[in-house]
Amino acid sequence: MLRLAPYMKAGFQGSVLYLGFGSIIHTIKDSDAQLIYLDALSYWANPGSVQDLYAYLLNKGYDDGFFKAIVDDIIKRNYVIPLSNYDKDNPFSRNHLFFNLSGGDPFYIQNKLKNSHVLILGCGGIGNLISVALATSGIGKLTLVDDDEIEQSNLTRQFLFTKKDIGAKKTLILKRELLERVDCILINTFEERASWELLDKISNIDLIVLSADSLDCLPLINKFCVKNKVPFINIGYVQDIAVWGPFYVPGETGCFYCQNIIANDENLSEDIVSQLQAINTNHQAPSNGGVNMLAASLGFLDILKFLGEFSTVHSKNKRIGLWTNNLNLEKQDCLYNIKCAICANI
Repeated sequence: MLRLAPYMKAGFQGSVLYLGFGSIIHTIKDSDAQLIYLDALSYWANPGSVQDLYAYLLNKGYDDGFFKAIVDDIIKRNYVIPLSNYDKDNPFSRNHLFFNLSGGDPFYIQNKLKNSHVLILGCGGIGNLISVALATSGIGKLTLVDDDEIEQSNLTRQFLFTKKDIGAKKTLILKRELLERVDCILINTFEERASWELLDKISNIDLIVLSADSLDCLPLINKFCVKNKVPFINIGYVQDIAVWGPFYVPGETGCFYCQNIIANDENLSEDIVSQLQAINTNHQAPSNGGVNMLAASLGFLDILKFLGEFSTVHSKNKRIGLWTNNLNLEKQDCLYNIKCAICANI
């Protein structure tokens, strides 16, 4: 039995029929086809089988060769879904609609998420948002790693913390807030800086999300993941640019250092290195809630698609930046390099 997908909408602009909208939008100009689409979709406002719909359309006098092609198109575009695929009382029901919209099997995807373990390194502005998005999507296990305590300045962008939490460990408060929202999740915390020894103690990691701003974290996580064949994604910002990727998948993509995509001190004189250090010593990132939310949201969607095995993970082999000042999208290729100093030596 099929039913009209709850996200399905239809409307006219002039004489053109618009169906679906968003990524499933379809426009129909032919008036005869419009009648069949509308009849078929309105029929499925109540559950019914394909054969029952065929009988209904045949009884209305439509040519069966014509309407069968349209019914096939409606099903292919996910305008209708199996009756069992949506239960509005299920806490993950809206997620299931998104999975259907994206062409995935919601039960398969939800089960994949339930059996996934994600380690989040850095529980600040982006870590807050990523953790709550993953937890409320049905991730089975989260491990939170951060040695920081909550400060007054954090509250402008680390939205799961409040004034009463100032001075407390970020990981512990984040765990408390996540469990207030979802009770079918296991959460472990480590109130310490990331280290190889710590990562070695944590077993069965399906993905590491790096959202920490410590300069030594990226090379550590990159090397650990390449050596231990653990997927990871880096999510952050460069000034006012929301950045996510590259999404490292062992045996499938390049690592962060396969290509030269960030500044480095190679081949520079000692004087220039000293000048750069003087300029950069007191740098304070202009962290902003809006930029954090963009990076976290776009990175989260790639995480969801990777763990749920549906749709396209856009940051594989790419570091992507959304420039918030002009909405330009910049992509840096991070393809596998056989001469990579990390990949080639592990």
